[in-house]
Amino acid sequence: MITDLWVIIQLIGQLSTLIIFTAAFVYALKILSRWNIHSSSQKQLALERKTYLVSVILHYVLFFQFVLLILFIEIVNSHFPLLIKGAMCAQGTLGVNDFGFPALYIKVVSLIIYSIFLFVNYLDQSEPYYPLTPAKYKIMPLLLLLIVSDFFFTFQYFNLIKPDIIATCCSISFSASLSNSEQISAAGTMQFNPLILYYIILLILLLLLIFYNKYLKWLLFSAVLYVFAAVTALKEHFIRYIYARPTHNCLFDIFWSEYYKIGFLLYGLLLFLITAVIFMNILYAVRNKLDRDYSRLAYKLRYSAIASVLLFTLIIHLYWINWIVNY
Repeated sequence: MITDLWVIIQLIGQLSTLIIFTAAFVYALKILSRWNIHSSSQKQLALERKTYLVSVILHYVLFFQFVLLILFIEIVNSHFPLLIKGAMCAQGTLGVNDFGFPALYIKVVSLIIYSIFLFVNYLDQSEPYYPLTPAKYKIMPLLLLLIVSDFFFTFQYFNLIKPDIIATCCSISFSASLSNSEQISAAGTMQFNPLILYYIILLILLLLLIFYNKYLKWLLFSAVLYVFAAVTALKEHFIRYIYARPTHNCLFDIFWSEYYKIGFLLYGLLLFLITAVIFMNILYAVRNKLDRDYSRLAYKLRYSAIASVLLFTLIIHLYWINWIVNY
């Protein structure tokens, strides 16, 4: 698959971002080693200007990584099923070797870490004395590790796909793990338990978001739990109403045009929730180093997180209600 046109585009894009980021990393090392905010020398002024260059580069890297993530999902979910025997969606194509799913997970985690750097950078450059400059550049080695790992796992995944390989689709995997009677029994219980868990964690998360000043340290933990509960409830209950097929519970088909690519919105809302909550924790952790009042920013982050949770919940329940009304 390494000679496929879409694969080549993906790899060229990732290699380009790796090269660009490496240049930014070199600049960051120079800034970190020579930084002295108390100095008014020409070298210090030049370093301060270079911080803006690094910021611009990281903005472009984040944008390209976001585009490459969408391209990767389209390749494995829509393009590869046409080429790999037995595969119907990304569940089958990503599972053809040991590098598929790790490559996807690394891309998602990378987006979050890039966003963290850019948020810290925004706070830092909003202050007159750049109080967070040493701290933010200490994130760069982790970013470099992620972007190198991303390229390595993606290249290995594409390179190890053989033309004669036969993938196992999600429906066969599910059927092989359960007998018919077990599937009927599981269907009866799975429609109940994930929903109860989802609603409990949803309520806890909303309460923590409302009273976040008192319970901020639990907010990120509850947000992560909510994402797992939401994905579980989506897979075991709500997804079948999106497909209008009671027996179908694949989490990747919702990225197809047939379902208006609603998967990008649903997973995007969960990703946005995690990012907003992380930003709230960062803002609280560095508040003593900042001179400006960021209470308005914290307010926007909090209500953006609440809005993403409520919108996700509304969308999946509308599909459920539509099924009840029309079927």
